[in-house]
Amino acid sequence: GFFDIVNVTILGIIGTISVLFIIQEQKNRNYSLNLIHWLFFLIFFSFIPLIQYIQDKFPLWLTSKEVVWIFRTNLLIIIWLGFYVLGYHIRRIRGNKTSIPLERLKIEKRGVFASISLSIMVLIVFLSIFGFRNLLIRGTYREILYGIHPHYIMIILEKFLKAIPVLCLMGLLVMKKRWDNKRQWLVLTYFLIFINLFVNNPLASPRYWAGIVILGFILFLFFRVKERRGWVFLILLIGILILYPISNELRDKTVENITQFKIYNPGASYTSPSFDAYEMGVHTLQYTSKNGVTHGRQLLGPLLFWIPRSLWQGKPVGSGGVIARYFAYHELNLSCPLPFEGYINFGVIGLIIFAFGFGWLLASLDENYWVKIKAGSSSIISVYYPFLAGFVFFIMRGDLMSGFSYTVMFIIAGLPLLIK
Repeated sequence: GFFDIVNVTILGIIGTISVLFIIQEQKNRNYSLNLIHWLFFLIFFSFIPLIQYIQDKFPLWLTSKEVVWIFRTNLLIIIWLGFYVLGYHIRRIRGNKTSIPLERLKIEKRGVFASISLSIMVLIVFLSIFGFRNLLIRGTYREILYGIHPHYIMIILEKFLKAIPVLCLMGLLVMKKRWDNKRQWLVLTYFLIFINLFVNNPLASPRYWAGIVILGFILFLFFRVKERRGWVFLILLIGILILYPISNELRDKTVENITQFKIYNPGASYTSPSFDAYEMGVHTLQYTSKNGVTHGRQLLGPLLFWIPRSLWQGKPVGSGGVIARYFAYHELNLSCPLPFEGYINFGVIGLIIFAFGFGWLLASLDENYWVKIKAGSSSIISVYYPFLAGFVFFIMRGDLMSGFSYTVMFIIAGLPLLIK
């Protein structure tokens, strides 16, 4: 029908716009947070939805017959793109007239040693809780992790303590040129790699965490200085469309049944809940049409994430969970992409504010990072930025409560590096 043609066309336009901005971005830099934004839109708001729409096989309970809702969702995505570009380029035109205070915060040796001491403590804690074998496989690691009570202790272990040795290792890499004793630097670096192989073993870590950590080190080690245009885009494309679906098969594996691992066709997973972002955008519109917008209530959860639910019984759950409960869906751990976090809070105005603000924020980080990199700076932003590429992707997929809280805890975990 008419709407089918229109929807497919708009999804194609979103993909084309994304590709054009990706090409433009790759002419200037090997990687950036702006590149991550456009890659997310290309995959999650164009390529994957086209497959789902044409096959009429969405991950959850949507069907291609709901053409009007899909059309409205597509229009909101277009509106987001317009205001995101506006925010990004206005901030870019302003140049260094506005600055981020974090840029001026340099990491020093004393801070690195403090962070190394904390990393050793983290290793001891993890070995005492999980044991050696259970730090190697995701299934048994999860069993022990989810058995930890209260819940906020589990969160601190998984989202905060694990980040300390990661950021400590990156701090050492950033400090390499300023480190006088090269042999000492090499020994400490190998020692931190050893700690991370246990605490942050990619086979035992959640997919998003393994992806963020591995991507961060790849970007820093291979693409920070040398001009290798297009390679980061290709790596990310392979990672999201091939490795991300395959890694789902490791979620519940234990030491005993790891040999039963089979590589399935990743294409089959494009209609699975791993790629539910676009559909959850549609359901956010459906939810707000019946219940109205939350007038900022869904922002309280992310902003006040540090208050345990045991102390705040009415603490909001993530937007994905709110929508899942309303539609009586059995799984509450669903995404809610960033544009629709803006929409569920304040409607179209919220989506516009989020788009402009997010564009402004990413431009600030991109501009300041690349200026400082050229100057060979060892500022704290040089430690955080390569990992923020993965966190931006995580925040954009949503929901915001998880993405924001995990990012803030990650940033706090790097603050010991600033000890003077």
